[in-house]
Amino acid sequence: GELGAGVAHEINNPLAAVLGAAQLALLRIDKQDTRVRAHLHNAERAYSEGRYSDAAASFLAADRLQPTPALQLALGKTYEQMNDPSHALASYREYFVRAPRAADRAQVQARVTVLAAQLAEKGIQQISISSVPRGATVVIDAKPLGTTPIYVDLSPGSHHVEFHRHGYESAGLDFELSAQQPLNVMTTFASPRKSRRMSSLMVPRA
Repeated sequence: GELGAGVAHEINNPLAAVLGAAQLALLRIDKQDTRVRAHLHNAERAYSEGRYSDAAASFLAADRLQPTPALQLALGKTYEQMNDPSHALASYREYFVRAPRAADRAQVQARVTVLAAQLAEKGIQQISISSVPRGATVVIDAKPLGTTPIYVDLSPGSHHVEFHRHGYESAGLDFELSAQQPLNVMTTFASPRKSRRMSSLMVPRA
């Protein structure tokens, strides 16, 4: 689902944006899933009271149960309130993955640009790594970092990423990370234990 205009115009009002996103998420979830609804209500209350870490934990718990674009938007705004540009940037970028035609894309993109600049000031930049199928182990510069999809902050420059997934040939790719722009890298395993296709795409605005 895409965010509606009612939430879109509130993007620069953190409280309104987060509560609006939470309400939108409530509309999209299974009404019988009381666990998700409880997490969202807890998140709303925590955010309203300025307990941003608790709010983020509750939004994450809800998103693990029922992933939605609105929850990633809420997380991005919450992480910004926590002065956590890395997680905020990752949340907004994941929001774009889930809602590529979001009505508020321009407003969120403005925040992405600001957050990427904040990372650049720290001497790092963000890369998103994904694979088809998902769940591949990611190794960057000989260091295991987790499984796809994953967002990682690295120092700008040349790096090497490897993908390992049971039943498929391992794949590797060299990439150059800009100091100013986040990067998307994706691998597609064509078929088990056979050839694979790999592609990387730099996305200056996401």
